[in-house]
Amino acid sequence: MEALYDFINNLPWWLWLMLLLLIIAIRDIFQGKHTISHNFPIIGHIRYLLESIGPELRQYLVANNREELPFNRIERSWIYASSKNENNYEGFGTDRDIYAHQHVFVNNAMIPFKMEKDHPNKIDKYFLPCAKVMGGNYNYEC
Repeated sequence: MEALYDFINNLPWWLWLMLLLLIIAIRDIFQGKHTISHNFPIIGHIRYLLESIGPELRQYLVANNREELPFNRIERSWIYASSKNENNYEGFGTDRDIYAHQHVFVNNAMIPFKMEKDHPNKIDKYFLPCAKVMGGNYNYEC
């Protein structure tokens, strides 16, 4: 027993580190919850670490939450939460510029007005009024 104790005490620090990484890699390979950790055992943890400190990095270094394409960070986090059956609700606040040109804003109406029977939206609920072209009073038939 003393020989085993001496052997363990004489192991160099880098071998302990390698043993720890080997244990983490074996655990990652046999777990089924996270695909990235399963496919990339050690490097997957670095990805999750960078994702957790992502808001702080983007705040000063890269981009804000709505500048990435084809899906920005807000949309991607909603998709991730939806795919994992987690809470995908967003709060009332926003980081969008609501005073920007052509920003679409839907205002709640607790008691909306009653439409008349001959109103275009009463007849066709998908009707959208369009702007008149300046100087154009032509009636084109498609």
